[in-house]
This record gives sequence, C-alpha cells and structure tokens, in this order.
Amino acid sequence: MNGRGWSADEIAALRRLVAAGWTDSRIGQALGRARETVQRKRTALRLEPGQSEAMTAAVRRLKARRMAGSLR
Repeated sequence: MNGRGWSADEIAALRRLVAAGWTDSRIGQALGRARETVQRKRTALRLEPGQSEAMTAAVRRLKARRMAGSLR
C-alpha cells in the first residue's frame, strides 16, 4: 500500500456519503483523498455510487440467485 490506510471512521463516512449519493470526487474532497482512491475503496467494499448498504446487499443477493439459476 502506497498511502495511508483507511480508518474505521473514514470507511463509515464513505458508506454514508455513497448512500447519500455523493460523487467520488466530492467524497474525496470531504475526506482529503483522491477521487481514484475513493473509487478503488468503494469498489473494494462493493458499494455502487448513490446506493445504500441495504440496496447493495439486495443487489448482491439478486446477482447470486441469478448466477445459481444459470448454473443449473
């Protein structure tokens, strides 16, 4: 890892801001991080832009069901 790690508070803030519909650029400005860094962390946490954690979990379950159905 090249830069500083993410604290639990920063990850919580990232989740809240993504759920509130903030862009990666705006989140980066608020957290003092580059847009690309925010985008990578959001992707690693499987957070879709502007999507709540509940919706992200629901989408993940739906994708898993679709995959399970296609494997039969």
